[in-house]
Amino acid sequence: MSDQVLKLTAVIEATESPGIFMGYIKEIKGIMTHGNSVKEVMEDLEEITGYMLEYKRDEALALLMAQTHQPAPSLKRMANLPYEIIEAEHAHA
Repeated sequence: MSDQVLKLTAVIEATESPGIFMGYIKEIKGIMTHGNSVKEVMEDLEEITGYMLEYKRDEALALLMAQTHQPAPSLKRMANLPYEIIEAEHAHA
């Protein structure tokens, strides 16, 4: 398996509703969730991103190639693609 790691950024923001946060993955459209805390939103994003990468396969592999400047690995399932999610520092301040 490839040692390439897809780097993703979680953006988490407070909504207009008190105690509700919305989060999304900056680099791949359509990966989003909401919850009652920043921690809950981050945990949800980590869980659903794995599933959504399968659905957004072409977009994820193109992003990986752009990030690593290497050909995309040959994967039978996107679940085999390692990814890392970091939280944007200022998103929910």
